[in-house]
Amino acid sequence: MKVWTMTDGKGGPTINMPNLLRSWYFPALGGFLYGYDIGGMAMVLEDLTSAEYSDTTWYFAMSQSSTLQGVVVAMVTLGAMLGSIAVFRFESALGRRREMLVAAICYTVGGAAQYYMGDDSISEGVAISGMCLARVLYGFGVGFAMHGAPSYIAETAPSTLRGSMVAAKEAMIVIGMLSGYCIGAACQDSVGAWRYVFFAEVPIGLMFGWGVYTLPPSPRWLALKGERVAAESSLKFVMPTLNKSQVEALLGEASDKQEHLEGNKSPSEGSAETKEFSITGAIGELTATRAARAGLKAGLGLVVLQQITGQPSILYYVDTIFNEVGLGNSATIGLAVWKLFCTMIAVRYADDRGRRELLFAGCALMGVALLSLTVVTTGVFGSSGTAYEWSILGSMFVYIGGYQVGFGPVTWTIISEIFPLRQRGKALSFAVFTNFACNTIVSFGADDLLAFSLPFTFALFLLLDVYAVYFVYGNVPETKGLSLEQITMMLEKFAEMPMRQPIKADEGETKGFLPRRDSAAILGALEDMQAVEATEEEDNSDYGNPQTRGEVEICEEILKGVRVRQFGSNEGTWQDPRPKAQGG
Repeated sequence: MKVWTMTDGKGGPTINMPNLLRSWYFPALGGFLYGYDIGGMAMVLEDLTSAEYSDTTWYFAMSQSSTLQGVVVAMVTLGAMLGSIAVFRFESALGRRREMLVAAICYTVGGAAQYYMGDDSISEGVAISGMCLARVLYGFGVGFAMHGAPSYIAETAPSTLRGSMVAAKEAMIVIGMLSGYCIGAACQDSVGAWRYVFFAEVPIGLMFGWGVYTLPPSPRWLALKGERVAAESSLKFVMPTLNKSQVEALLGEASDKQEHLEGNKSPSEGSAETKEFSITGAIGELTATRAARAGLKAGLGLVVLQQITGQPSILYYVDTIFNEVGLGNSATIGLAVWKLFCTMIAVRYADDRGRRELLFAGCALMGVALLSLTVVTTGVFGSSGTAYEWSILGSMFVYIGGYQVGFGPVTWTIISEIFPLRQRGKALSFAVFTNFACNTIVSFGADDLLAFSLPFTFALFLLLDVYAVYFVYGNVPETKGLSLEQITMMLEKFAEMPMRQPIKADEGETKGFLPRRDSAAILGALEDMQAVEATEEEDNSDYGNPQTRGEVEICEEILKGVRVRQFGSNEGTWQDPRPKAQGG
């Protein structure tokens, strides 16, 4: 049977498209189910508190306590944090595929249990407790899925498509939210129909589990475990025409390279490996190499900034505005469509324009929106009326659009790829936990912060957004088009370089500055040096040649962050400082 194949158009390997889509779609269902619960729960909460439509023995307790309503909703987040902790402990043994299988079981059982708790024969105390436990179990699956799915996609996808594929997984979360809103809206104002919103999670969870079961384990995880033959087979599931040298290049001799990097640690850095799990050993592993520390700083910084720049508070406030202007479910669904549209922009350009450019563009849009919100809410142009409310709504849509272009999908793309292989599992689980913890803190504080002062709140978020631009500029390298192994090699050198370095002419005069975030230059220098060293190994005497020796020294200088460059006669144009070979 003929298989649909294609190339990425950038000189990459031939891709088996059905298998590529399977290796994205089934893991992405884990994100869909997370988003679906957000949308579905938002829509059915009102019916859960209704004497007419709830059809339960516990509607009255729910209707009398907004705190209880908040607790029931928040149980999924609590479960996700617990799931992230469990992943931190067991990710190495389980691997990405089995993590997703655990998530599928939790999703399916959790959804079925929530449906069952709506039975009017169950007593109030048992039903409320059961509902909370069911949602904790569902959230436990979220914690496993939000770790396993992006890791699996990133470790399986071709490097030239990896950014778009991980971003598309985030788009599936938004599609899940939109589906939850639509199904929830369809079930509203019908006796007991809210239960079917949760029942719908069961067949999707089963599909998620079955689909993941049919996929091979992650090739990088297999390589880390020393199963090189199985790792090669897993790579060829998506890229079937790889030859031996290409396989080695993609896997990067994962175990050997990681051991080499860890061999460059200073004596005070300790060992990254422990035979038995311990917290101190795990923390030591997260910070075992320069590359690991640089990746951890970039990844955790993005995760924290993703939340503290105001996203949970803005979403909370936009719902309030919707209610004030009399907009109902149609506005909520429209907002989800807008989020999906903006996320698809990130999917389209993640591998063309790069991660950093999308982050800068997203932060710029968020900054413009936050500045507008700060000015409008001071009341300088009035503090009520239709114009005031629609000005706020327009600014919030710009803010949400910026978030979905930048922080929303790009943060998850970067944290799925930036950590070195040996540290990736634990580092990503720590990042997932941090994401849910920060979201919880900011969400609980949103009401009080907005009630204290709207202009102050938006101005604070604006300052944090400006800092986010500075942080991305100084700490987040560009990773588009690089293999996961190249990213680790680049980070090892990236961590040594100053944030800015002077470009000097022969006379020593500073002509300008280059940011250290030029990953292509770092890798190019590294590859040049490796090529020269390979030539040297073929003919050791050639190193005595000043030309060859000069090339090695220049590449070493670039990697140290000095980047020796020379200007030509026309100021501002670059010339390669390495001596040219005779005759060409």
